[in-house]
Amino acid sequence: MDKPHPTDIFFEELLVVLVIYKMKISESMAFNSLTTALQSMNQKTSIFIYDNSPSTQTHTRYENWSITYHSDPSNPGVSRAYNKGFNCAKDQGKKWMLLVDQDTIFEKDFFLKYKAAIEENVSEKVIVPILRDSKGIVSPYHFHFGRGTRLEKISTGQYQLAEKKFINSGLMISCELFELSGGFDERYKLDFSDLAFIERLKSVTRAFLVIDSKCTHSLSATKRSSLVEILVRFKIYCQSANLLGNQTGNFWVIIWKHLRAILFFCRYFNWRFITLALQNDRESQ
Repeated sequence: MDKPHPTDIFFEELLVVLVIYKMKISESMAFNSLTTALQSMNQKTSIFIYDNSPSTQTHTRYENWSITYHSDPSNPGVSRAYNKGFNCAKDQGKKWMLLVDQDTIFEKDFFLKYKAAIEENVSEKVIVPILRDSKGIVSPYHFHFGRGTRLEKISTGQYQLAEKKFINSGLMISCELFELSGGFDERYKLDFSDLAFIERLKSVTRAFLVIDSKCTHSLSATKRSSLVEILVRFKIYCQSANLLGNQTGNFWVIIWKHLRAILFFCRYFNWRFITLALQNDRESQ
C-alpha cells in the first residue's frame, strides 16, 4: 500500500455519523463506499457509528477510520443518533458533520467534491448531494400539501429551505449551525425527521447548497418488507405525521396519513392500517 498522505485539515475537522440497524458494519453500503473513497485519497477520518441493532457488534476497527461505536438496542431512531453524533463531534472538537444512512452508496470522489465545495463556498454551512434510487431523484425534493414529490431534474447551486427539502443522508452541516438550530427533534424516530430538522434550521439559516455529487439511496418505501414490518413502520409514520401537522399547522400531512391508511388497506386487505390511523388521532388529542 502507498504511504498515506498527511491528513488534510478537512478530514481532521470532519465526523461522519452513520446510523445502522440490523446490519453488520462491514455490510453497510454507505460504510464500504465511504471507505473506498478514503482509500482512493489515502486518507483517514473519524466516524461515529450509532447501532440501533438488537445485539452489539464486536469488530469495530478499520484502517481508514477512527471509530467511536455506540450500541443502543432500544432503537430510538435516527434523530437521537444524530444528536448523539453531534455530542461526539463537539467532544472531539470537530467542525463538520456528515450524516449517513446505512444504505446510501457514495461516489469514489465524494470527499473530494465536498472538500472543494467547502473551500469554494466559505459561507455555506449546509451542503447536500443529489440522491437517486431506481425511480429517479430522491433528494432534494418538493414538499407541498403534506407530501413530498420528486424532482425530474435539479442543477447544482444554492436553494432556499422554504422552496426545496432534502433527506438526512449525505447532509454535510457545520457543527456550529447544528447546535444553533437545536439539533434533531427526538420525537421523530424516522419519518419526517428531515422536515422537522429543516424547520429548525430555517430559524438560523435560509439556504442550502446542492453539489455535483450523485449518490444512490434506498428509501424504505421502495423496499420489500413483511406485513408485520410495514405495520410497525406505518404506526411510526402516523405518530410523526400527527406531530408534524400539529407543529407546523400543515394538516395536509394528517390527511395524507389517512389516505395512506386506505391505500394500504386496499393493497393488503388488512383493517389494522385504518385502525392505527384512527387510534393515532385519538392519542394525539
